[in-house]
Amino acid sequence: MRIILLIFSVLALTFSATAQQQKPKNIIVFIADGGGYNQMICTDYYLKGSYPTSPLAKFPIQLAMSTYNGSLRNYGATCYNSRAFWTNFSYGMAGFTESAASGTALATGIKTDNDVIGLDMQGQPVSNLVEVAKAKGKRAGIVTTVPFSHATPAAFCSHTPTRRNMTIIARQMIFSNQLDVIAGVGNPWFDNAGNRIAKGVFKNIDSITFQYLLFNRRSPWFFTESRDEVQKICTGASSPNKLFYLAPVAMTLSQMRPDTSVIPFDIPINPALSTLAEMSVAAVNVLDNDSSGFFLMIEGGAIDWANHNNELPRLIEEYTSFYNAIDSVVAFLAQTEQLDETLIIVTSDHECGYLWGPETDGNKFTTPLNNGKGNMPSAVYYSTNHSNALIPFFAMGPASDIFYSYADETDSVRGAYLTNSEVAQAVKMLWGNTASIFEADPLNNDNPVLSVALPCQQAKVQWFANGKPIESANEIQFSIQTTVYSPDTRFSCQITCGTTQFFTSEYSYQYE
Repeated sequence: MRIILLIFSVLALTFSATAQQQKPKNIIVFIADGGGYNQMICTDYYLKGSYPTSPLAKFPIQLAMSTYNGSLRNYGATCYNSRAFWTNFSYGMAGFTESAASGTALATGIKTDNDVIGLDMQGQPVSNLVEVAKAKGKRAGIVTTVPFSHATPAAFCSHTPTRRNMTIIARQMIFSNQLDVIAGVGNPWFDNAGNRIAKGVFKNIDSITFQYLLFNRRSPWFFTESRDEVQKICTGASSPNKLFYLAPVAMTLSQMRPDTSVIPFDIPINPALSTLAEMSVAAVNVLDNDSSGFFLMIEGGAIDWANHNNELPRLIEEYTSFYNAIDSVVAFLAQTEQLDETLIIVTSDHECGYLWGPETDGNKFTTPLNNGKGNMPSAVYYSTNHSNALIPFFAMGPASDIFYSYADETDSVRGAYLTNSEVAQAVKMLWGNTASIFEADPLNNDNPVLSVALPCQQAKVQWFANGKPIESANEIQFSIQTTVYSPDTRFSCQITCGTTQFFTSEYSYQYE
């Protein structure tokens, strides 16, 4: 036992030294929302006729990852048991995470309850990777194929008790000064086919904020709905300081377009909409304007939506789009000599659809059947919801081997695996941690409430106004009395975690 412990200690020191010597300048996290091993197998079979043949097959770090929650609340799961999974087909469907909770784990390093965005199980805000990047003077962005204020992008840059607070999430994203790029869908004036509608549907963004983006000349955002503008940014013909691309479509770039697909791409995709690859390259081209580096999360969000609907052709379409985005970003980074200084992580937040081969049941698990390139593989969806299955994890670039030190559990089929919260824990080991101020309810301008995202879960808090401590202001939230504090008051916060102190940057609550 002593020899084994000594070996693990040496390994830990080795990984720690590696992390210190090779800290990445940039980090990009690709998330195939709802994607699992069999979704990738089906896509590779259709595109190439064999597996593995995707861009991920060449990634040097290939592990598995568990996705369970911090509690059983809202049908969650609190563990993954390899033996139970592979001997009982129903085990994987008994309890599972969803995008808010798993996104929060990936973005903060803390597991939480289903439905929760950026908070721990006690309701305390936890610092996310966008906030960490900004604290280091880096730029940050979010790209997705679903509404920009949906659960996964929200988890990386906002804090709220429920993912359903999408207009609050949108305001936190737009006005917090944490993001430099937002690209996605959720346009209130278009339907799922990309047709303009007579009456706006303000579910993903409120009407006042949308008008602000459209018409306020003092807004720092370059706001566009044009694919041509995104393509100009891709090529460097245009390079705004802050980019907000809101595609002219309601809920997804292409997955929810009308009619039912029999094979992938049999129904044309709206050419007015940017592809995920275009949005991703444009995002990098905006973020790399600053030599300090950047953090970027890129989500193939509609992979999950296709799985929920058990639409295998559309699932293959969405994964193809995801692969193209990875290829395009890697090629752009290589072309601009940034690849060697960029840590690239590719994973999912959970599996969806419980996709397997035919006749899977009990302790019999079959993989999808290969029917050759260009032919639909034989596969069966056994659920319309998420599962607790392990999902694939890939990494490449500086310090990517740090994830080996977290993959300390072994599955009988998938091999070594880490858990989702360890992704952010590893990034925080590389880049450090932070505390950050945000508005808990940015829709309420009459009685503003500030909150602080914590770098630790047992923290002492002290609020300041214009550099002076506020007496008895020691809670996570601080309600601003507008009769006492003018809108240009600069608030800050000191957070104490044991013997370590963190200081937030100053925050003014007045919007433009």
